[in-house]
Amino acid sequence: MQARLAGMLFPGSKDGVARLRRFFSEKRMKDFIKEEERKEAASEAIQRDLEFTEMRLVVEKVIHLCRPSIKGLKHGAGIKSNYVRMLDDDRIGLSSFGTKKELIERLHEHMAHIINMFSLDRQQVYRVVNLSSECDESDLETAPCEICNSPEDSVENPIILCDGDHAGHVGYHIRCLSPALYYVPSGTWLCPVCKAANLFIIEEVLDKKTIGGVVNYMVKWKGYDDPSYNSWQKAADIPKGSRHLVTEFNKRSRGAQK
Repeated sequence: MQARLAGMLFPGSKDGVARLRRFFSEKRMKDFIKEEERKEAASEAIQRDLEFTEMRLVVEKVIHLCRPSIKGLKHGAGIKSNYVRMLDDDRIGLSSFGTKKELIERLHEHMAHIINMFSLDRQQVYRVVNLSSECDESDLETAPCEICNSPEDSVENPIILCDGDHAGHVGYHIRCLSPALYYVPSGTWLCPVCKAANLFIIEEVLDKKTIGGVVNYMVKWKGYDDPSYNSWQKAADIPKGSRHLVTEFNKRSRGAQK
């Protein structure tokens, strides 16, 4: 087979088989390099999206904090006129021309100046995603909105918690999101930062076993119905928002053993 293929690709060559082997070796290497470059480009794109999402959340927090000082700022997130009013304010004095993305980047670039001009609390401004504090179940009712920092929770504008992998509870008012929600989403919900990070969502826990003395769970990922995508995850690596699935699996297992 190799000799025949070599004769087709390199007719008349005495070392056709050797050239064929080198060709496919080089081709595999080129394909490997190309695939690695594709993965790297995709990773960089995800990182850029994540950075911009965090940047936008900081800008939205500042707009909320500046609302008493700048007239005409509207309630809600992702409103271009809010970015324009901020930039047009005499105390900021920056160009308000450009796309929504450009205005957000401009505001974020001059954030230190804005914080100083309006005497804002820097720690409060940059508390967008709380990755350092631990919360327990008693904190659920007081987890503040990551945009407006208010813990107020109403029927019309409830705070919904992210099911992603955060050290503590991360919540958002449904009206503070961009675009705003007018209902509480069912099932697993991810915050803008987790979505930008392309976070995988656990849909179901299928099995349990101990590997090297560590409890692992076989999980099914949402959107990946092919069983080959199922994988074992350490119990400690299961995000808080998905741990109820572990509890449900253990209850089913105990019930089946009776």
